[in-house]
Amino acid sequence: MSGIEIVTKVAVLPEGMDPSSSELHHFALFVEWKGVRGEKGRGGYAVADGFEELSRAGKWGRPQAFQRHQYRWDTLEEALEMARKHVDTRKVHGRTWSEWQAAGISEL
Repeated sequence: MSGIEIVTKVAVLPEGMDPSSSELHHFALFVEWKGVRGEKGRGGYAVADGFEELSRAGKWGRPQAFQRHQYRWDTLEEALEMARKHVDTRKVHGRTWSEWQAAGISEL
């Protein structure tokens, strides 16, 4: 019998993106486990793009310690749902991944 398994990081890719794409780090969203959920809002799951985190209200930011509860989900399923909802609308230099593809630009 094995011990406890915890998924600590999941990449959510825009629709149609190949997982081997060199642009993955620009457009993917990452759901990351931040530890056991505590009374002060620490822990839980965060949705991030590498620099900023997505709040429960759907806004991007860099939360201070006192704001973390606004940027965390209790379950992996909740965080994945939010990441899936926002990944196709994520813009880099003013365009989504699908808009870059439609313009015929394969690399930023």
